[in-house]
Amino acid sequence: MTDPDPLLDRLETNVQAVTDTEKAACMDSLATARVMVDRVIASWDAQVPDEPHDQAVIEVASDLYFRRTARNGVMSVTDSELQPFRINRDPLASARPILRPWLPAGMGVA
Repeated sequence: MTDPDPLLDRLETNVQAVTDTEKAACMDSLATARVMVDRVIASWDAQVPDEPHDQAVIEVASDLYFRRTARNGVMSVTDSELQPFRINRDPLASARPILRPWLPAGMGVA
C-alpha cells in the first residue's frame, strides 16, 4: 500500500474538492503540475528547497484544476452575486514568483 500524497491533500483542500470526480481531477492536475515545475527547475539546473517547490506545484496544480471549468479562459460561478473571472492561460504564471529566488538572475522562468 502506498503512502498518501501530502500534496494531494493540500491541493484538494486548496480547491475544495469533495466528490470523487473532483478528487480524480486533482490527481491529474497534480501529476501534470509536478512535471511542469520539475522541468522548469531542471532547465536551469536550480536547487529549489522542498517547501517552495511544493508550493509552486500546488499553485500550478490549482490553476490546471480550475482550467477544466474555465471555457475560453473565463470561469463561471454558480453564485448569482459573484462575477465570472478570467483564469490565467499560463499555469506556470503563479509558480514564477515562488521559484524566482532560486533561478539565475535575470533569467526568469521559461
